[in-house]
Amino acid sequence: MRVGHISDIHLGWNSYPGPTPSSRFIDISKILDWTAEKLIEEKVDCVLLCGDLFKDAKVMLDRASQEIKSVVQFLRRLSEAGIETIVISGTPSHDSLASYELIKEMQIPRVIIYTQPNTITLPKSFHHISIACLPGLNRSALLTQDEYKGLPPEQVHRIMTDKITQLCMGMAAQMPDDKPKILMAHMTYQGADTGFADLLMQHEPILTREAVAGFDLVCLGHIHRPQQIDGKVFYSGPVERLSFNEEDIKPGFWIHEFASPSSSVLFTSRFIETPARRYKSLNFDEGS
Repeated sequence: MRVGHISDIHLGWNSYPGPTPSSRFIDISKILDWTAEKLIEEKVDCVLLCGDLFKDAKVMLDRASQEIKSVVQFLRRLSEAGIETIVISGTPSHDSLASYELIKEMQIPRVIIYTQPNTITLPKSFHHISIACLPGLNRSALLTQDEYKGLPPEQVHRIMTDKITQLCMGMAAQMPDDKPKILMAHMTYQGADTGFADLLMQHEPILTREAVAGFDLVCLGHIHRPQQIDGKVFYSGPVERLSFNEEDIKPGFWIHEFASPSSSVLFTSRFIETPARRYKSLNFDEGS
């Protein structure tokens, strides 16, 4: 079984610098087309789309319709190729839950969308692989009691991290132990290389090693730097460079291939780089 793992598409109409209002939107849409073709060519059985489909959560209808249309075209291409696709929402400031619910209402075959934590077991043809889904969460989704009001940010951070750890442990405990367990989430993982975004992620809840201990494979979105951590934890990063902060990254996605039960290795992983637009910095000194 082959699992495609992508995230952080950040579609945005007239929301990036460029020669025209739509130029960067067109870049991202073209890379989505390329990615769909590659996933189909690689004969993946399932795609995990780990959040942040969009750049901004609050947009006008004319812009939202363009962005949703591009996402739906991508999902339909995978669906028509017989690929099961599981989608989770990402950071609340990027992803409007209403957009995800609208796409869900379209009832695209073989596309499952979650905006709240949930678990799913793929059918027999997928060897009963179980997947825990943990979308991006904000504080209000985890901390609603009055007792948390007025607490310092670092203490709220610890409480949210503990709640997420317990949630992940509970989902893993519900899954069959004799089949592979996958966690897909949109969070910062303990020990991840966050790069430039590190300063922006202070006091966010953290996905701890304890939280992922019960899973065989962890597919994450949120950090725009593709990487493998602790053997089984992966960030795919974006499929297209989105700013000069990402000049040095390799945009792309992972393909995780599960081995036969008799193999000594549970899965192998390959990173596929996309033909994304390059960013180039030119540095001028006084003699230039």
